[in-house]
Amino acid sequence: MEKKKYKNSLLGIIFGSIQPIIFLLINILMLLMLKLSTTQSIEFPGIFLDFTIIILIAVIGLILHPYIRKGLYTITTIILSIICYKNIAYYGMYSSFPSLSIEVEKLPSHPILILFILLVAIYIIYEIVSTIICLVTKSNELKLKWYIPTIITIPIVLILTLTFLFGFNEKDWDRLHKLWNREYVVQKFGIIVYTINDISQSVKYKS
Repeated sequence: MEKKKYKNSLLGIIFGSIQPIIFLLINILMLLMLKLSTTQSIEFPGIFLDFTIIILIAVIGLILHPYIRKGLYTITTIILSIICYKNIAYYGMYSSFPSLSIEVEKLPSHPILILFILLVAIYIIYEIVSTIICLVTKSNELKLKWYIPTIITIPIVLILTLTFLFGFNEKDWDRLHKLWNREYVVQKFGIIVYTINDISQSVKYKS
């Protein structure tokens, strides 16, 4: 009986332990698909910032309650998949990246949509299965001591990101602010920073 209980608990811990890894792999894969399907190259500044933001979200999730973490990871994965697919479809037609300030009647369908749906489905199925296993085995997947490595990792990621951002010149920041040459902005700052800035700028001009 004790042996069975130990195995069940171990299964729950294993499923919980790989959660941030699955999250990182799927989201990084989507970012790489975006790069290779648009500019067909992986520019270091932009992809570095995209990766650090995803890593930061993954690390922050480790100190949250298990179900809040699941929600954070799932919502982030869905939003990023929408961002990546929208940009791939738009780039395929206009050879540029979309903006909320530009009216687009209808985005064309793109074969890569199937891959994005598959990746999101895989992640959601994993979350459902891991939740069921943890409820059945009554093991808390989140009892692992994430706190110390997380507290150490967050400042390191933030310092690296800020150090990198300080390397941009005034011309780069001006292009980001005014969204001149959107492809250049994405190459320099990454699709996540570009999207956040585009939304903020659009809201600012409409208000």
